[in-house]
Amino acid sequence: MSDSTVLAYEMNGSPLPPDHGFPLRAIVGGWYGMDSVKWLTRIVLTDQPFQGYFQQKHYVAIQKDGTARPITQMLVSSKFVRPSQDEEIHEKTYRLEGVAWAGERNVAKVEVRTNDSEAWQTATVSATPYPYVWTSWHYDWHVPGPGKYALEVRATDEAGSTQPEVRDSRRQDAYELNTSHRINVMVR
Repeated sequence: MSDSTVLAYEMNGSPLPPDHGFPLRAIVGGWYGMDSVKWLTRIVLTDQPFQGYFQQKHYVAIQKDGTARPITQMLVSSKFVRPSQDEEIHEKTYRLEGVAWAGERNVAKVEVRTNDSEAWQTATVSATPYPYVWTSWHYDWHVPGPGKYALEVRATDEAGSTQPEVRDSRRQDAYELNTSHRINVMVR
């Protein structure tokens, strides 16, 4: 019932294509896409969580002990846009750029580091963060010299949730993959 939930029947001014859910698709802002039901033909109101096959067997977070919970709200995450994986850098100062998002929450901060032994450095968030919107960020990296570097970015949302460095080893599913984004670059 959130104001961010929409029933889409068009995409870019044309009828919604079958691959994207024709005749109607429910889009739930701030929740993962698999919860945005495609090929919607009817709506049933219920006072209980839906017990459908995918909601019970596939779109769930599964622990090693077999316990499962539904996957709903997006977790905070961030990615590099520039540079790309294995890019060669030739500048002495290089602007790292990317995006961060936090689903229904605002991005509170973005941090980067250029090797595992360094402290995290605060990146500049380019605009006022809003829920449901990708937030651009940048960081001017003063390159210390030639070599191979492992760059990493993480974001924190307004509730204080930060991207983890490693995934919970108890997880047995392929959802909610929000570890800090790592890429390697070569400086010449």
